[in-house]
Amino acid sequence: MTGIETLIVEDELIIARDIERQLVALGHRPVGMATSGEEAVALAAALQPQLVLMDIHLSAGMDGIEAALAMRARTIIPIIFLTAYTTEDVIARAALAEPAGYLVKPFEPVALRTTIEIAMYNHGLASQVRLQSAALDAAANAIVITDRNGVLQWVNPAFLQMSGYSASEAIGKNPRDLLRSGVHPREFYQHMWLTLLAGKAWEGELTNRRKDGTQYVEGQTITPVKNGAGEITNFIAIKRDLTERRRLQAQFLHAQKMEVVGRLAGGVAHDFNNLLTVINGTADLALMDLPDDHPLRQEFAHIKDAGDLAARLTRQLLSFSRKQIVNPVVVNLSDNVNHMAGMLRRLIGEDIELTVVGPAKVDPVLIDPGQFEQVLLNLAVNARDAMPQGGVLTVETSNVNVDAGFAAAHPPAVAGAHVMVSVTDTGVGMTAEVRRQMFDPFFTTKELGRGTGLGLATVDGIVKQAGGWIVVESEPGKGASFRVFLPTAAHGAPDVAPAVPQPARGTETILVVEDEDGLRQVVTRMLRGAGFTVIAANGAKQALALLESPQDQVHLVFTDVVMPDMSGVDLVTAIAAARPGIKVLFASGYTDDATMGQVALARARNFIAKPYTVAGLRKKIREVLDAGGIGDG
Repeated sequence: MTGIETLIVEDELIIARDIERQLVALGHRPVGMATSGEEAVALAAALQPQLVLMDIHLSAGMDGIEAALAMRARTIIPIIFLTAYTTEDVIARAALAEPAGYLVKPFEPVALRTTIEIAMYNHGLASQVRLQSAALDAAANAIVITDRNGVLQWVNPAFLQMSGYSASEAIGKNPRDLLRSGVHPREFYQHMWLTLLAGKAWEGELTNRRKDGTQYVEGQTITPVKNGAGEITNFIAIKRDLTERRRLQAQFLHAQKMEVVGRLAGGVAHDFNNLLTVINGTADLALMDLPDDHPLRQEFAHIKDAGDLAARLTRQLLSFSRKQIVNPVVVNLSDNVNHMAGMLRRLIGEDIELTVVGPAKVDPVLIDPGQFEQVLLNLAVNARDAMPQGGVLTVETSNVNVDAGFAAAHPPAVAGAHVMVSVTDTGVGMTAEVRRQMFDPFFTTKELGRGTGLGLATVDGIVKQAGGWIVVESEPGKGASFRVFLPTAAHGAPDVAPAVPQPARGTETILVVEDEDGLRQVVTRMLRGAGFTVIAANGAKQALALLESPQDQVHLVFTDVVMPDMSGVDLVTAIAAARPGIKVLFASGYTDDATMGQVALARARNFIAKPYTVAGLRKKIREVLDAGGIGDG
């Protein structure tokens, strides 16, 4: 041990010089000399010595003990007290400064050297212990040390924060008395202790209980600590709170499940819409051909009504799978609410009374009717779940004029004319904390497996997409009211009944490309019945082959988007290269985002959603023929 930078504090100059001489002889480096406590504190701060030799009894000002305490308040420097005499009172005071050693004057060089070496060695150990202790205290993971019987001897702040207990409440207790949740069987703990008492580390996950009674999942590694004889004396456990990780994992797995279900729903809806187009189209054609007094006319009307109901259910399925084709139109929401009343009653069950309030007509709004159905259904389901013992569900429509004061108090509301649809229940209500998070994706207050956490998030997204907003009022035990505000349409529906449109007809040639045989045949009948010449192809390859003859004039290609050999979008791209300007109409029961983006190039007027009616298809064909081609518009 050489070259220790030492500060000498001694008010007797002769003694100070002698100490300086001895230090130099031992190979150390005196860096300063102070004769008072105040000067010693100042020099220690300025010089940052590695060791201080401090006389306890200084003649003026603060004594050596007071000076040592002042130094330790700023930094930890090993201090050796020097004294010619002492008393029990002085020793007791000196101990407060935690000195590294004592030397009684006069002392020999051997005593000085030995005391310094012991002091520096102990200081090194203490510094290492302080560093380790600081690291354990600062650790993000909870760390505890127990004795061989599992009684807590030391805990770090992270454990106190995770468990909710204070150090005084935890130290001296067995974790089983503080944390055991009752979730795990006795065998679980028996296996853990058999592993530990065999001298092996145990690692696993377990559910524990906080002081407030709430449960949390933690990952824990427990390691036995052994003495020199190899005997287990203690255990050290490192704990990680896995609650948030489990929550995120559950969200991720649920999102994966929803994606799978969504894909399945979309695929089923696509095939179902093909079938519905055949069913509804055949019923339409039969009703057109049958006289009013024909005995089968009522039967076909029942088929058509059932098909229309199935089409609405399919739209809900597509909306759930987020593959619905959004088509905003001007609607009277009172009509929509009244139309859905029967479905809502079946949905909420017999123990909940449904009341529909509002005028027969409200101002028109611009929204996709299928998406509005989804809003109303999701809010009704939410209300039903909030009334497990039954209650009253009230749906009300009304015209409201939002003033500037209300808009300022309910951002992002805007002033002006709106239609309000309120859904009010008499259920359990919500706390302020739940209200703050209710529109967050994946947030749910329902037990695992009962709620997706997507219903209200979807409602919020649909309403915002339509230019509206939602105001929610609820308190625990006082039910909840969701008020949906939608801006009135700039150009509303006319008050007078519109003129009955004339059937759309034509003499042009239509190339129908559809891989479903039954649907292709029905579409052919639909168009030929309106005077069109129809060429039918069972897929993209046959369509391209039919178009190879330049003398065959085709005015419009009517193609399905989703086909096995080539998509309708790719087919139209290939046709356009050979016959620029040819007109096109796409059809699909659903489509994914990528394909829909390509279809969007043809603009909204060049798309019709399945299932479509005879009149709807003929009208759409006529509109496209009278408008531009593939690249127009």
